[in-house]
Amino acid sequence: MGHNGAGKTTTLKSVAGILQFDTGEIYIDGKSIRTQPLECKCTAAVYPPHLMQLLMLFLFVGSYVLLMALAGLFLGVKMPTLTWTNEIMPIKQGGIHHT
Repeated sequence: MGHNGAGKTTTLKSVAGILQFDTGEIYIDGKSIRTQPLECKCTAAVYPPHLMQLLMLFLFVGSYVLLMALAGLFLGVKMPTLTWTNEIMPIKQGGIHHT
């Protein structure tokens, strides 16, 4: 992409409307980020890296669930039943008793 200090982050922050710039113009879909920031933000999106990782995880899990549902529907594969309880199970506590 570019070496350290080349302006990659500064450029992306300016495009996202996070950082104001002194000279020049940035147009997104023919709209100026200076005069029409809301319209530009509705057209383009910049996602932080951790959000992209979360989105990829969501898509992976969603794809798996969809694939398993389709396999069950078309191939007759039986899906495991998941159950849980919200009851608190007592835990027998032990310890050293001093006399």
